[in-house]
Amino acid sequence: MKNIIKAACCFFLCSSAFSNEYLVLLNNEKTFKKDFPKASMESLGLKNLNVYKVGSKEAGFLSRLRKSNSILKAEIDSDLYTSIIEDEKNLNENLDADPLFSKQWHLENTGWNSRTTVIVPGVKGEDIKAKKAWEIETGNSDMIIAVIDSGADLNHPDLKDNLWINQAEKNGVKGVDDDNNGYIDDVYGYDFINDDHDPTDDNGHGSHCAGVIGAVHENQGIKGVMKNVRLMPLKFIAANGIGQMSAVLKAIDYAIENGAQILSNSWGGAPKESILVDLLTVASEKGISIVAAAGNSRNDSDRFPIYPAAYEIPGVVSVGATMGRGTKATFSNFGKVSVDVFAPGNNIYSTFQKGRYKTMSGTSMAAPIVAGMIGLAKSLNPNLSHKELKEIVIESSDRLPILDNLAVGGRVNAYKMLQAIQ
Repeated sequence: MKNIIKAACCFFLCSSAFSNEYLVLLNNEKTFKKDFPKASMESLGLKNLNVYKVGSKEAGFLSRLRKSNSILKAEIDSDLYTSIIEDEKNLNENLDADPLFSKQWHLENTGWNSRTTVIVPGVKGEDIKAKKAWEIETGNSDMIIAVIDSGADLNHPDLKDNLWINQAEKNGVKGVDDDNNGYIDDVYGYDFINDDHDPTDDNGHGSHCAGVIGAVHENQGIKGVMKNVRLMPLKFIAANGIGQMSAVLKAIDYAIENGAQILSNSWGGAPKESILVDLLTVASEKGISIVAAAGNSRNDSDRFPIYPAAYEIPGVVSVGATMGRGTKATFSNFGKVSVDVFAPGNNIYSTFQKGRYKTMSGTSMAAPIVAGMIGLAKSLNPNLSHKELKEIVIESSDRLPILDNLAVGGRVNAYKMLQAIQ
């Protein structure tokens, strides 16, 4: 738990500074192998970029890499971190078997279900207006949202019926890459940590984010922002809340190649100059919306940017977090230019691993709310580009005075967003 706390609060400061493993975006593979004959090399197998993981204990090796004409970009295989806020003292676990929709203040805020303490209530109506939005649109089963995270509880009663299914692999031969996508038996997604077909969550973070987006409605538990969706769990975050850049590149490439229309990214810590920029640019150019958590460092992201949220890529939507009174969550980053909108992110109740439910806080929780909203918008009008979707999300947000100059827009409003599309 302590490792998760450190990662959540400080992910923008941390990196694998002493790593002996590097990532290189190659310009000329033949020349590279000739120039670095002693370095170990392993292709990441990406379809959209030619990226290798390179190992060497040589002093100054990264500098040598960056000077090579055979390389377009080189970096350390850095650590990335989930953007949650929790600690031993205020961890609020609700593991009851039959949770109620009334606990989900982000969908319908009564004031009391969003209180931060027993005696300090939230403000009624400070939510995303989900119930009114569902009168217009609830999503559709052709909408694929990649949850790039710690995986998901594949057997959770509120998730299993909304999981993406790779039909070619489900109906194929076990142990065979039936759809020839380079991954064997990837029925529900993939685990890029252990390089296997089982993206089962052993952290809980990914399950929580998945439930925020698309927990099944009219079931025994909670509701997602979308009633109908296909959640694609792509696992790169380990049990300790940390993931590697090499793994997330594989996950994003997989999402691009397997039909994801939206990428939900509740993590950060990437370098400004990274191969990640190039790959997310490819995703953006293919029309994919990229939603990212703004981070929990309480910083002005215009001065201290967090990546990937602050990448200047057309498809990226950066999301900060609000509390139940409509105020910026104390932990949330902000930025008049670098943060696009705010969404509820404090004490958000959602699915968790092993069939459970849990309250969690962070911009990690705010980002999947917006990913689900974009899913609703795109379900209502599939012809909207990611640029148009981003603009509509921003313009339809509620411009709360208390959030002035803290983001491009205000706190998101799903009902007003869908009204603007009709």
